[in-house]
Amino acid sequence: MPGRVRRHRPGGRRPRRGSGPRAARRAGPGATDAQRVARLLEALRELPPERRTARFRCAVAVADPPGVAGGGQVRVWTFEGVLQGRILQAPAGGGGFGYDPVFWVPEAGKSLAELSLEEKNRLSHRARAWRKAEPLLVGLLLGGGRGAGT
Repeated sequence: MPGRVRRHRPGGRRPRRGSGPRAARRAGPGATDAQRVARLLEALRELPPERRTARFRCAVAVADPPGVAGGGQVRVWTFEGVLQGRILQAPAGGGGFGYDPVFWVPEAGKSLAELSLEEKNRLSHRARAWRKAEPLLVGLLLGGGRGAGT
C-alpha cells in the first residue's frame, strides 16, 4: 500500500526556517554536531519540556521505469517513516550522531544516542519508511515488475 509524502506540516504550518535538511545552517557553516546541538538547546532554552516536540522524517520513493513492468509509463510510490520524540534539555548518551543525544524517544524511554544499534535500526524513521516500502520492492524484484498490491 503506497504511502504519501507531505510537503508541509498538518494544519498548513510550514517547517520553521532552518529545519530539515538545511538544519546545519543554524549554527553556521562548518559547525560540528556538538555546536549544532548547543545552538538548538540555546534556542529552546525557555521552552517547557511538553512543547519540545520533535520528529525525524524519512521518505522513500520507488520508481518503476517504463518498459520494466511491461508498461509505457513510469510508476512511482512513496513511503514515509516518522519517529516522534522530544528535545531533551541536555545531551544524554554517547552513541549516534547529529541530534541523537538530545532526541528523546518516548517509546524506548531513552535518547537516540542511548539506544543500541539494534534498537535504533528497529525504531528509526528510516527503518519505518523501509518497512513500508519493502513489500513493494520484494514484489517488484521477485514478481517480475508487478509489485505488491499493483
